[in-house]
Amino acid sequence: MVLGIKGKLKQMVKITHAVSIWLKELKKMVVSKYEFILPIVVDSKFASDQRGEMQKIIGLAIGLLIAASIVPVALTNLNTVNTTGWDPTAKTLWPLLSIFGVLGVVLIFMKYVTKYK
Repeated sequence: MVLGIKGKLKQMVKITHAVSIWLKELKKMVVSKYEFILPIVVDSKFASDQRGEMQKIIGLAIGLLIAASIVPVALTNLNTVNTTGWDPTAKTLWPLLSIFGVLGVVLIFMKYVTKYK
């Protein structure tokens, strides 16, 4: 059967209406099945981008990736230093440098997280 433009438009309207009804029913099914988690997702201030939270999350993730790739190399190099010929005080304090380095990285990230809370 050959339809004119009006016939095709009517057919498209019927299909669009049917799809709209189907989508509403699908939404009801999803909401009823996952309604326990919906308030967490909808009301979450953590991932809402009202004040640029996503930018903070992405910045924190990038910072953690960079720290995770640089810190092990730095610690390895600090621990393989030849300390022969050093006085005993310097030899004793040298391992503390890596501990303070890790502590510094942790404190920087803690400051970043608590600053934007």
